[in-house]
Amino acid sequence: MNKLETDLLSYLGQNPLAPNVELAARLGVSRENVAKLIQRLRKEGHLEGVSAQVNYSRVGLEMVACLLRCDADDWPFLEKMCLVHPYTRYRIRCLGPFHGLFTLFAIPPGCLSLLMELFETFVDQRRLEGYDLHIPIANLASSETDFRRYTSDRGWIFDWRSWEESWDRRPPGLATPLPSIHNRLDNGDMRILRKISADILRTQTEIAKDAEVTESKVSRRISMYQDEGVISGYRVLVGPFLTGLASAVLFRCRSNLVVVKRIAAALPKVPFQCTLLPETQGFILYATLPSTDIPIVTGILKRNCPTVETFWCDYVSSYRWALNNEPFRDGNWRNDYDFMVRGVLRNLETQPLITEKN
Repeated sequence: MNKLETDLLSYLGQNPLAPNVELAARLGVSRENVAKLIQRLRKEGHLEGVSAQVNYSRVGLEMVACLLRCDADDWPFLEKMCLVHPYTRYRIRCLGPFHGLFTLFAIPPGCLSLLMELFETFVDQRRLEGYDLHIPIANLASSETDFRRYTSDRGWIFDWRSWEESWDRRPPGLATPLPSIHNRLDNGDMRILRKISADILRTQTEIAKDAEVTESKVSRRISMYQDEGVISGYRVLVGPFLTGLASAVLFRCRSNLVVVKRIAAALPKVPFQCTLLPETQGFILYATLPSTDIPIVTGILKRNCPTVETFWCDYVSSYRWALNNEPFRDGNWRNDYDFMVRGVLRNLETQPLITEKN
């Protein structure tokens, strides 16, 4: 990929709804060339889309991260569990202090015990050695890949030492989750959110058709989602070429709250795709970094955190889910035992094992 193409990816991540004439002005090319560039990137598999990141607290769901400890032979089974679970958001294989899966779920409030019951069933079946739950104490902090920092001759250009030195000694507090407005959202809204969380680059005509609503509703509601914080940001979904530029890694760190706040405040300055989950005893940092930078980041974290566990993650095995609108009915998310435990176990019996990336 050339610089023009990587710059376009960065601009799409900042504002995927910007008209082509605006993108053309920033890139210094014609509007027609922008359209051709996007078309070519899609055709070649470099650009899979742009996900509108849903603020889950705003739609009445709560995020929980899970590290599932298991033997590598049980990866396919647990990946199948993630596939059939109605509230899975993400999963990836990881190696480090133990083998397992790193998973994210967005579940209805009060349903954590149901997730635990499901996991305990797999422990009893010896499919799962154990599990660790990580509950956010505040909003997740994140950064997105800025491909403008990459050149084919020099690689990624970023000064980690200067970044660490720039940390605010008196950082602001962590951002608290916004209250739910799911009572203002209907089934059509959830269908729209499903489509744009998969890819907001699609035309509003396509989104409206698939969501079974009018184009005018799509336009109005996307504006409302932005104004009301239902959309928290955007993430460019790139093709396999990224695996040649970066590696996925997970850090589980124990630290005091001040360090968590410092890193969370500084994270948006990082030009790589990173997500920080603050919790009671520290934080989890999931990042896609140049392999040569991983030891540098590890050193920074060890200087500031009493305990740092590092997991290498297999990016090829990763899978993300768009918002699943199906459990939302009549203004509420389904949260009963039969749906979230028995239903998952029943579906596990009928679904084939996953043997390769979805």
